Amino acid sequence: MRRVQPPDELVASHRRHCGRIADRFARRGEPTGIQTPEDIGRIAYVSAATISHRGTRVAFVVTRLDVPQNRYRRNLWLVNADGTGLMQLTRGDGDLEPQWSPDDRTIAFTGTRR
Repeated sequence: MRRVQPPDELVASHRRHCGRIADRFARRGEPTGIQTPEDIGRIAYVSAATISHRGTRVAFVVTRLDVPQNRYRRNLWLVNADGTGLMQLTRGDGDLEPQWSPDDRTIAFTGTRR
C-alpha cells in the first residue's frame, strides 16, 4: 500500500487531537497520582495514531494494563478529526498498527485472536 504524507496542518491537528484523546481518558477519575498497582491499570496509553487520507478521522491504539491478568490489552479506537465521535473499534488483546485503505472505508491492523 502506498503511504500518503498528510499536509503539515493535518499533522499539527493530529498532535492536538491525540493530546485531547489522552486527556479524555485521564479524566475518568480524580488525578491523585499513582498509589497502587490498580492505579496503573487506569492509565490509558495512546499510540500509533493514523490520520485518514481525507483528514476527517483518526484511528489509534489505546493500551491499558489488565492488572488481574498481569498483561497489557491493546485495542483500536476511532475519533473524528474535530474530536467528536470517540468509539472503540476492537476488543482484542493485541491490536496494533492501524492503516487506512486508500478510500478511507477500511482500517487494516495486526492483532491476536483466540
